[in-house]
Amino acid sequence: VAIPIVWILNRTMFKGTKLPFLLELPPYQWPKWKDVWLAMYFRGKLFVKTAGTIIVFMSIVIWALSFFPRSDEARAQWKTQFAQSWSQEGKSTASEEYSGAEARFIDQEQLASSYLGRFGKSLEPVFKPAGFDWRITTGILSAFPARETVVSSLGIIFNLGGDVDEGSSDLRTAIAAAKWPDGRPLLNLWTAFGLMIFFALCCQCSATLAAIKRETNTWKWPVFVFTYMTLLAYLAAVAINQIGLRLGN
Repeated sequence: VAIPIVWILNRTMFKGTKLPFLLELPPYQWPKWKDVWLAMYFRGKLFVKTAGTIIVFMSIVIWALSFFPRSDEARAQWKTQFAQSWSQEGKSTASEEYSGAEARFIDQEQLASSYLGRFGKSLEPVFKPAGFDWRITTGILSAFPARETVVSSLGIIFNLGGDVDEGSSDLRTAIAAAKWPDGRPLLNLWTAFGLMIFFALCCQCSATLAAIKRETNTWKWPVFVFTYMTLLAYLAAVAINQIGLRLGN
């Protein structure tokens, strides 16, 4: 994908006179440990002061969006709702399994009703052509600070808790059993492949964008990278899902 994208950008946005590439090789020698440690210290300090502050800020924003609003009345309603469904299944509310299942259910409902969950639901029509419902969309949004957090977010959304990992059989089973309102499976081979391609192409990583901001000393290029790579990832995911639909899968 990088080759055609670079070809297009070099002939549009970056069109201009090509300068010769010259690289002066330094004299090679064994590094001095003092120089190594000083370089590590100053580069690390610079990263923490510039990119690190942006990462922390974005992490707090995503956390706040997924945490608020909170309501004691809503939690009481969710507890009652879960107790009723638990009893209808013939299970005892005094069992050891009950409290853990109740906590996971409340976390699931809290995320669904949070600002982040509401935003994910509002974006569902946009991501529906790619085969993603509000649950997958919310997972994508929550992965902005670090994309690996999408796994734990999906664990919460599918009522399994946030301590699941990519090898969790329960999470795989829950996602495989998830349905659209019309009864269709939420994920099939094409939508799963499209989701992988989306994360491969999008620049949904606050650390990367913060590093670009630090190196270029402007917000222009982080915004450009995030916009065009997210759009590219979205179009690729939509194309893959639509191909699957046309093939009847």
